[in-house]
Amino acid sequence: MKQFSRLTATRPAVLKGWRSLKHTPSLERLLELCYKLNISPLRVMTADRAVLKQALGERRVNREPRPDKPDYASIDRERVLEYIRLMLCIQIAPPSLIQVARRLGITVSTLSHHFPQECSLITARYRAYRAELAKQRVEQKRNEVRQVVRTLHEQGIYPSYDRVKANLSDPNIMRRPERQAAWHAARRELGIEP
Repeated sequence: MKQFSRLTATRPAVLKGWRSLKHTPSLERLLELCYKLNISPLRVMTADRAVLKQALGERRVNREPRPDKPDYASIDRERVLEYIRLMLCIQIAPPSLIQVARRLGITVSTLSHHFPQECSLITARYRAYRAELAKQRVEQKRNEVRQVVRTLHEQGIYPSYDRVKANLSDPNIMRRPERQAAWHAARRELGIEP
């Protein structure tokens, strides 16, 4: 118990409560202990006491606890700002804030803390890009519906809902109202619908 208390920086009274089953460690505390001892949570919960005792006996140096708060002071502001400016200039497929942070090797919270305005710009550009992609996908699906209606009509096949649906790359796209509207519009263009 003393060694476990020392390795995990847990008070002996807390460990005594856990051992007597009067108290149960929180999941967060259990994961923190597993991290410090470099033992998987599954092993802690399924292994017998002898295996755990052996693992504790083998532990000489425990891992340092993870920092509670991000370290805001340890970034190269000029390098990060230069990279952000470069990312803001990219016209095709602008990266998300998470991607920018990963490429810089820092957390999103650190990036947001030091560069809130730039992060807002990155986020706004990425959202606009995603919205444009979504709009293009909708238009692409509408065009596919129109093309299938025309092809069936040219082949002398009546472009009914089920026939059009069966000839699409993804039949489920006909469930969307805008695709059904495209089906009706294409049929009107061909004079099939009034």
